[in-house]
Amino acid sequence: PLTRTRNFYTDRDGLPLLAYDEATAAKMLQQEEFDSYMLVNMVGGKSWRLKNRFVGVFASLNNVLNTEYKTGGYEQSRNVNYTLLKIDFEREKPLFAPKYWFGPGTTYYAHIYYRF
Repeated sequence: PLTRTRNFYTDRDGLPLLAYDEATAAKMLQQEEFDSYMLVNMVGGKSWRLKNRFVGVFASLNNVLNTEYKTGGYEQSRNVNYTLLKIDFEREKPLFAPKYWFGPGTTYYAHIYYRF
């Protein structure tokens, strides 16, 4: 959030940075939109009554198609002013690039129970 405050474009003395370029700043602060994706999940269960007791099974299979996807992330907040962010942004491999979470591949869960 600090990159969207006055701290981003002002110097330590509170005056605007001389080398501040609004177009470059907009490019560096542009939010990233992830590609859309589709997940297929299967869920099912069955229970049986045996007099006063129950036996059952429940199972789920998630991400059946094993889709690879970005599920979230965050911007680093170590470079909170224009000058520092620009230096890092211009590197071939930025040191403080955004961090992402990726969804797991196919996962499953199975549960068998006996209730008395």
